[in-house]
Amino acid sequence: MRYVILLVLILLAILYYRWRRMRPVGQKPQAADVQPPVRTIRCAQCGLVLPEKEAVRMNGVPFCSTRHARAWQEHHPR
Repeated sequence: MRYVILLVLILLAILYYRWRRMRPVGQKPQAADVQPPVRTIRCAQCGLVLPEKEAVRMNGVPFCSTRHARAWQEHHPR
């Protein structure tokens, strides 16, 4: 009887090992889930990093807000 129990335990261990090997460890994201990286820039006044689409540009220089653009322009007249 103990050989039957030992045989069943060995069979269960083998089945468990095979199941763990065949199971996917991590799901890779689908193509629809992946978003392109966002381009970022740094504000010339305070150095804040923000998405390029949200930046305010004055004379081609990027800023995080119009207030910083005006402050920078006061200290750097052209």
